Amino acid sequence: MRAYIIRPLRLAFFLAFSLSAALTQATSPTVGPAPLALSGGDKLLGAYGPYRANNDLLYYHLHVRVDPARQFLSGMNAIRFRMLEDGNRIQLDLVPTFQIDGISLERAHGAPMPLTYQRIAGRTIYVDFPHTLRNGQIYTVDFHYSGHLVEMGRFGGFVFRKDPMGRPLVNTACEEEGASVWWPNKNQWRDEVESMDISVEAPSDLVEVSGGRFQGKTDLHDGFTRWDWKIMTTDVAAFFNAETGLNLTPIFNQYLRYAAIPTLELRFDETAHTVSYRWDAEESGFAMPIRVGRSSNWQIAQPSTTEWKVLSTPVRKEDFEVATNLYYVNVRKQ
Repeated sequence: MRAYIIRPLRLAFFLAFSLSAALTQATSPTVGPAPLALSGGDKLLGAYGPYRANNDLLYYHLHVRVDPARQFLSGMNAIRFRMLEDGNRIQLDLVPTFQIDGISLERAHGAPMPLTYQRIAGRTIYVDFPHTLRNGQIYTVDFHYSGHLVEMGRFGGFVFRKDPMGRPLVNTACEEEGASVWWPNKNQWRDEVESMDISVEAPSDLVEVSGGRFQGKTDLHDGFTRWDWKIMTTDVAAFFNAETGLNLTPIFNQYLRYAAIPTLELRFDETAHTVSYRWDAEESGFAMPIRVGRSSNWQIAQPSTTEWKVLSTPVRKEDFEVATNLYYVNVRKQ
């Protein structure tokens, strides 16, 4: 994330958005307390259930108004997706502290069609359609919401603070908890949009900064100014390519353009003390390195999708580990 230095103003909004991480920095394993029992809402949030798997995200336009005096947020998110199979329900996410002001289906001709929805558990919202959405067709849902912000998670999600000089400072930081702590979306790393527009209305004597490319600002003549930004995944990939000197584009493509996550295929020859390996992935150039073997002494494998490679290892098939806590992948042992 780039740092932005802003000339002295009364307020700066920092809106941080994370696209799927392609590479995860390795850390030493630590022993922590036993995990808490998962609630029904936690399971729905974490699982890639049928009403998530039946569609592929394409685009968001998040348009919100932030009122620091009231610590209040209102707005809408236009959510565009392609159906991957016939269906009449999708799953979206938003914390229950926000009110849903309406969800509608955009139509090429005529006013948007109001949709019914159900708040199931935790953040989960099932959106139902009066007719079947067809496989391969593209649809856009407008999700309107409002409410007072409630801090939650490691970084607070969306917080109102003061800078060292006592001036208002508002920022968002929702990594780990997920963006649905303050705006409605499909809150799953397994599927991300290809591009996103962000429009933020703030009091006109304030300034707003978001990730992405600045598109301009518009005085709304009601005491607020709208700031517009555009995020393109190609820009994000190009930035990381330049910073690392590596071609990470196939990794971004695999995680951003396809619904399925890559699978590391392993074939063991215990007589020869070797394991053959390769990636099963939809992006043909996907070649992400990965840690394998034993967690106490990892080996770095360099699999590709085009050929089987061989690694010498004394570790038996049943004891052979893959660092799935560091990489978002599946593993298939043969």
